[in-house]
Amino acid sequence: GSDINILVIGRVNAWKGQDLLVRALSFLSGSVSERAKVRFAGASFEGGGEFAELRSLVTREGRSDRVSFDGFVDDPAELYRWADVVVVPSKKPEPFGLVAIEAMMHERPVIAADHGGLVEIVSHGKTGLRFTPNDAGALARSIEIIVSDIEIAVSMGRAGRMLYEKQFSEDRFKDEIIDA
Repeated sequence: GSDINILVIGRVNAWKGQDLLVRALSFLSGSVSERAKVRFAGASFEGGGEFAELRSLVTREGRSDRVSFDGFVDDPAELYRWADVVVVPSKKPEPFGLVAIEAMMHERPVIAADHGGLVEIVSHGKTGLRFTPNDAGALARSIEIIVSDIEIAVSMGRAGRMLYEKQFSEDRFKDEIIDA
């Protein structure tokens, strides 16, 4: 019965997929849709109209009461702590996927588009879920899976943290440099 906190962090532009998540909200079941709260952190490039377009879409979709905009955030740690799940809905392949790694560092499950560098970062069914890129229905189904069972979400978050420590932590990089 409590809110489902969904976080998206990234530059607001045509290919990062924030609009895809807004559209996916309409595919959620009634109980999940009513509980879903979304926070967008990020801004568009100076002079870009993407941020205003995203706000307008949220209004048109009737989600203004459940979606908030944080703009650019220097330290997103508080946002990750707030989140139940972090979504990386990129419409085009991400070359790396830093947000997914940061989410794992904070022990949060990740839902990511199934292309680009995200394929190598998010282990489907273990550290999160990957969905068919540009498919709002598939994204909604992934959200439903994660939020339907708290044990799944917690397990994925823990597995993500373990992966972060094993492959992406600062200590791991220091050790590899020393070994080299």
